Amino acid sequence: MHSLLIPLDDSPCALRALAHAERLARAHGLRLRLLNVQQPGLYASLLEGVTHGVPMVQSLREHGAALLVPHVERLRAAGLTVSHAVVLDAPAAAICADARHHGCVRIIMGTRGNDSLARVVLGSVASQVAAQSPVPVTLIK
Repeated sequence: MHSLLIPLDDSPCALRALAHAERLARAHGLRLRLLNVQQPGLYASLLEGVTHGVPMVQSLREHGAALLVPHVERLRAAGLTVSHAVVLDAPAAAICADARHHGCVRIIMGTRGNDSLARVVLGSVASQVAAQSPVPVTLIK
C-alpha cells in the first residue's frame, strides 16, 4: 500500500492539505503519514529550560505530538492507516528525507505555514520542498 506524506503545522493551509490527502486516501486505499517538523535553531538558546524546567527539545517534541495526535486518532477511528512523527530539523530537508525514507509516493502540503520568520529568512518551505522532493508534490492554498 502506498503512502502520502502530509507535513502538518496548525495553519489553515496545512489542514486543507490534510483534508485533500484524506479524500485521496479513502478513494485509492492509500496510507497517510503525518509529519510535524520543529526547527530548534529558530529559537534563541536562552529559551532552553524556560518552559517550566522542560528542555527545549522535549518541549518542541511535545508540542509537535500534541498537534499530530488528535488528527492521527481521528483518521484511525475513520478506518485509515496512519503513521506519524515529529522531527527536529530544517523543514524542507526533513520533509524530503522522510518521504524518501518511508517510500511515500507523494507529498501533500500547504503553501503557507504559521512560521513567518522562517519564511522571511529561509524562503518558502513549500517552494524548497517542491524543488528538492524525490516524489511529486501537491501544494494546497
